[in-house]
Amino acid sequence: MFGDIIYVERKPILLGSTKVRENEDSKWIDKLIFRTMSYRHFGVEVENNCVIHFHANSFHMRKHAEIKKVTMETFLLGGEKVVLHHIKDSYTRELIVSRAYSALGKREECYSINKNNCEHFVYWCATGNPYSTQTYFINKGQDVWMLRKKVVPFTVKTKNRTLRLSMDIYKRILRRA
Repeated sequence: MFGDIIYVERKPILLGSTKVRENEDSKWIDKLIFRTMSYRHFGVEVENNCVIHFHANSFHMRKHAEIKKVTMETFLLGGEKVVLHHIKDSYTRELIVSRAYSALGKREECYSINKNNCEHFVYWCATGNPYSTQTYFINKGQDVWMLRKKVVPFTVKTKNRTLRLSMDIYKRILRRA
């Protein structure tokens, strides 16, 4: 609906084909993210079944990220639309859409997973304050790993070397972002 803050949940592809999420700028790091990480991609739903969102075509292209208007189909990439209902002190739908349109085409700051991402953009549109629930722990300096829907600190000792290695790679990616 016009003015809704929406997101699509991106599940890890694991061993499946990454073609549905790839574009002309995709690199090996993007394919690793597609295969191993679960995340949400946010946008503001506007008229004519379109979405305004903050997007970079590739992890390597994050300095060239911009706020774009795309069709709902392009935004979802085969995923399901979820409406975010719990934003406190949010503006009216008209003002949220107006703020999204005012930022359309801008490339003011580099896309950053933990400092300036699509969720920061939609919270700015809805409340005037950029915020991201996905990066709360990272911004507080507490690296975490989502495992079986529980928050497990990186300091947990494990005998499984594969899990430890994947967590180390995840930490390095986030620190470079």
